[in-house]
Amino acid sequence: MLKKIKLIFNSKLIFRFIFTLFIIFIFILGRSIQIPFLNVQIQTIIQLLKGLTTSDKFLINFDLNNFNLLSLSIYPYITISIFIQLVQKFIPHLKEWREQGEVGKQKLNRLTRFLAILLAMFQSYLMINKYSGNKESGGEIFIGEKLYISFFLATGTAIAIWLSDLITAKGVGNGTSILIMVGMSSGVITTFQKIFAFWNTDKIKFFALLFFLLFILISTIIVYLATLKIPIIYPNKKSQVENYIPLKINVPGVLPIILTSTMQAFFMFCINNIPFFNQLKCKDKIIEFISISTNLGIIFFVCLIIFFSFLTAFLIVNTNDIAEHLSKQDAYIENCRPGKQTVEKISYDFFRITIIGVFFMIFLFVLPLLISKGFDFKEFKIGGTGFLIIVGVSIETLQQISSTANKEDYAKIF
Repeated sequence: MLKKIKLIFNSKLIFRFIFTLFIIFIFILGRSIQIPFLNVQIQTIIQLLKGLTTSDKFLINFDLNNFNLLSLSIYPYITISIFIQLVQKFIPHLKEWREQGEVGKQKLNRLTRFLAILLAMFQSYLMINKYSGNKESGGEIFIGEKLYISFFLATGTAIAIWLSDLITAKGVGNGTSILIMVGMSSGVITTFQKIFAFWNTDKIKFFALLFFLLFILISTIIVYLATLKIPIIYPNKKSQVENYIPLKINVPGVLPIILTSTMQAFFMFCINNIPFFNQLKCKDKIIEFISISTNLGIIFFVCLIIFFSFLTAFLIVNTNDIAEHLSKQDAYIENCRPGKQTVEKISYDFFRITIIGVFFMIFLFVLPLLISKGFDFKEFKIGGTGFLIIVGVSIETLQQISSTANKEDYAKIF
């Protein structure tokens, strides 16, 4: 234990840690930089954007309570990264890049960054354009002003991507994940402030909410670390160390909920903004079916989570590739022949643990809603997925710190 602590407190690792904190400080500072040279009319539109409805969030995907340079943050980059990850197995050109190693990875990164900035421009322009025609905003604004705001916000996204790359290259942890966690910190702080406010007014509610939060946190840590180990045998190698295939219970992470939220918000946007739906007599029923605030909407949301959980899990983990890799390494699973039987064995085990992961994702989604309704606690600003992100980033960062420390210690030997 003392040796590990000594390894962590070496000069290079301390520099990485301080550098990460410095970049986080720059990121927070950037969130206080307001858009300059805005006239009264545009400022009115911004106030309208602050009251953005759920149906518009698929376009904007960020909190506009503080309209600033980094309002879009790194979210367009995350959206495009997820999209590229899902489609690269179906587009031959992208699949070819993925198989080119480091060179192909650089090509995919450049494409992702370019599309992320375009998406940032599109998101901001579409929302400004929509609300500029609102009567409360004072009428239409010039296209140049719309492009100016869109360019400013897209520049903020480019800066956020650059800052995340700096953290990944010279700091500690994954830059993108850390910036997401920093962006969520305000919601976490607000939630805990509201919970501790019950200490003086309602101690039963205080302890109940604190218990549920700790329960979500502990269960998230357990499920995040839980792994199914499938033993493998190397007939030509004699080793006392057990070899196995590690399959995580929750391989997709929060990806299914992100995709589900985006699709649900997209449906809501279409229904509220496309004239065709205004002519339908069943419009209210459709809204009730897909609105997250209704029981039917929650059931619809859960069904989408189940669908995207299995879809993304089997896109991320290719059981055929695992079986092929075992065959090349002259390894096999006990009581399984190489080839089809191995694929079926891995697929069956992976399907079983994915079911557990799906139920856990539903639990993370539903429990905060039940807490919010049951305790009449609308200030619950962080859901179970937020805990999953925070726990995941924290564990991965600690693992990277440990890995970097061991690497530095190993380098000293030579």
